[in-house]
Amino acid sequence: MAVGTRARFVPSRYHLVLVMVTSTAAAVTAICLTRLPQTAEPVSWYRLTLGIVCLAIGPIPLLRVRSGHHTGDYDLSEASVVIGLALLPAPQLVTISAVVVPIMHAILRRAPVKVLFNGASATLGTAIAAGVLWLSGGRAGHLEGAEILLAAPAGLTVCLWTSLSVSMVISAARGTPLRRTLRETMGISTLIAAGGIAVGCAAVALAYTSPVTLIVLPPVLVGLVMVYRMQVDSAQQRDRWRQLNAAAKDLAILNRAAIEARATEIAYEIFRPDGVELVVDPVPPPVSQSPVPPAPVPPAPAARPAGSATGSPTGFQRGTDHVATPLTGPAGQVGVLRLNFARPAPWKDHDQAVLAAFANLLALAITNANTYAEAHDQAFHDALTNLGNRRMLQRRTAEAIAATATGSRSALLLVDLDRFRDVNDTLGHDAGDQLLRGIAERLRRGVRAGDLVTRIGGDEFAVLLTGIRDADAAETIAATLTRVLARPVGVEGMMLSVEASIGIACLPEDGDTVDELLRRADVAMYQAKRTHGGYRRYRADEDSSTLAHMALMADLHDALDHGDINLCYQPQIDLETGRIVAFEALVRWNHPVLGRLSPDAFIGAVEQSGRIGDFTRTVLREALSAAGRWHADGARVGISVNLFARNLLEPGLATEIAQLLLANRLSAAALTLEITERAVVTESAATVRSLAALRDLGVRLAVDDFGTGYGALNVLGQFDLHEVKIDQSFVHNVAGDRANSAIVRATVALAHDLGLRVVAEGVDDAETLNALSALGCDLAQGTFISPPCPAEEATALLRDAGRLATPRSADVLPFRRPTGERAGGAPSVRRAYPATDGR
Repeated sequence: MAVGTRARFVPSRYHLVLVMVTSTAAAVTAICLTRLPQTAEPVSWYRLTLGIVCLAIGPIPLLRVRSGHHTGDYDLSEASVVIGLALLPAPQLVTISAVVVPIMHAILRRAPVKVLFNGASATLGTAIAAGVLWLSGGRAGHLEGAEILLAAPAGLTVCLWTSLSVSMVISAARGTPLRRTLRETMGISTLIAAGGIAVGCAAVALAYTSPVTLIVLPPVLVGLVMVYRMQVDSAQQRDRWRQLNAAAKDLAILNRAAIEARATEIAYEIFRPDGVELVVDPVPPPVSQSPVPPAPVPPAPAARPAGSATGSPTGFQRGTDHVATPLTGPAGQVGVLRLNFARPAPWKDHDQAVLAAFANLLALAITNANTYAEAHDQAFHDALTNLGNRRMLQRRTAEAIAATATGSRSALLLVDLDRFRDVNDTLGHDAGDQLLRGIAERLRRGVRAGDLVTRIGGDEFAVLLTGIRDADAAETIAATLTRVLARPVGVEGMMLSVEASIGIACLPEDGDTVDELLRRADVAMYQAKRTHGGYRRYRADEDSSTLAHMALMADLHDALDHGDINLCYQPQIDLETGRIVAFEALVRWNHPVLGRLSPDAFIGAVEQSGRIGDFTRTVLREALSAAGRWHADGARVGISVNLFARNLLEPGLATEIAQLLLANRLSAAALTLEITERAVVTESAATVRSLAALRDLGVRLAVDDFGTGYGALNVLGQFDLHEVKIDQSFVHNVAGDRANSAIVRATVALAHDLGLRVVAEGVDDAETLNALSALGCDLAQGTFISPPCPAEEATALLRDAGRLATPRSADVLPFRRPTGERAGGAPSVRRAYPATDGR
């Protein structure tokens, strides 16, 4: 809640102004009383009566206007003074004013202090006007003809004095600068005073010319009041809509506290109340939380001035001391705005329209700020556990790193759950989610109040310990968390035991960047997993590959830029015909120091280098170039290329491949893209779009290392694939291992039923090759058939195998068998699949 109020009472200054004005008025009145017997000519009774009547009518309010923080009752005081100067001498006029004006204010039920002050101010104003008239060459009580015009400056003096005295009191009471208060009251006061002076001079002139003509004065006076009212209303309307337009820009911010503060200021500027009260609903908690709902802001009635009468047909309403309006945004009521007035102030339909428009602007600004706050909160929180996420961890860790300059110590704990995958596979993801929420709650309770607990992966958590004494304190907390997490957790009526491994990296000794701390905590966590120790502090001697790995990543950039990445090709043979039908492109790196490196030595560096796209484009470019040469020579063999999972996130992948196929005059069916099973089951929107684009292009898709990922056999039914590559871990010893043989047989049968081709990799001997043929595999590759070789040797293999225009004398393949015949003489039934060479 934001409440804005103005100080309305400063006793010392306020009383000083009152005492000064009233004492001066009393002194002037006393002087005038002493001058009454000295009047040269007695005043006639009708002049005296008219003077008293005019001075009594003067304070009656004809128009109430709120200017700034001041609500003013504007009357014809200046006109009554001008007429009085024409009728009565100065001593009588001042004395009558000192008596009549306070009486009239008392009759109008003004507060006693205002009765006293207004009477004193009117007395001084009348005396000052008489003095100005005397200085101008006129004499009070003897104005005739052109001398009547001399009363105009005197009347203007009354206006100036009244504005000054009222501004002094308001400034003293509110504690605001006098200059600001004068600006708020002078403009409209001067305009109304000019009309009053004109009325007074006209009345005197008409009285001297022909008293009968005074009958036209009341209609003129009524018309003048109406014109004033219209002019004031029009000016205020223009100002308020202009201020409202500026408010729309001022409230276009997303910080709710700033919106509340600025809205309070704008409400003061537009409506000029004595107090502003803004009550706003609290920001709703994140969706994942389930706290006791906060008490809502009580709904405000439709905005209508309290204690006021219903608006009249002219749109005018009586004064009100407070107005309340609900703040209703697109999502419902978000708060209440109240305007409080120290005294009843005029409130019209136009005021209500401006207030409603301002309330709508304010409600929309608060709604937008709430939406932004919720989105910001979600961006830094994990929706499942309501813990912080990786982004929050990075931000808070960066702050901890900056705090090391002041001597603060921190530690990062990386927590990974052991055997969590078994829970998901056995009980389902709902049970896994429930377990994760339970683990998150235990971690939250197991650390200190100022520590940060975050979830940064599927079953991976991180804890940032700040303000610790030393590394031993971090290990003590890690030991506590290990014991806490080792206790069984109740999930769906069962008690599950899921232990954790914790890696510790301390700041500043173990790293001075966020990424470095995370990586080293990860290294320590895997050391804890290997040793089954529960937790482990990072040790540089156990991270011996760090420098070599960083150097390898640096060398990789040079290798990609200078063409040191090249390919070898391993043939895939058709087990029916024994002929080469395709090659798999395998990457090799000719490292200047380490020599020829196989993919196992540098694929990790490729994944961390940020140049996966460049690496894949290099491989595709060289592989399709070799296949294009073979096709040009008459060998219609296919080419297989491996993709990273991250390649599928590139929106232009299919377009780039299409351009390379066109450049090498290859059909799309000649290219097979091998994707790991884990990448296939990652059903992100970008992955699904990439796979669909590649299928539309006509490229063949194969799932590589089948059987080793998370998807198992259901992958084959979920995605529109063309080929399955059985991982070599199942192919090894398939002839002598009944389990591997059964797995391969089941995979082949399922793939053929789905219309997929089956490729077995890792064939190292003749027994394995014959066993795969008997089990129904379509293609095979391995060192027994041919090890990976450069493009020139692959071309020679094609010639030897009779696939080129100039074949050599013998087929390099180790065996030949008539089509349809299996080992053991049993004929086989094979499911048809498209040939890569288009025949």
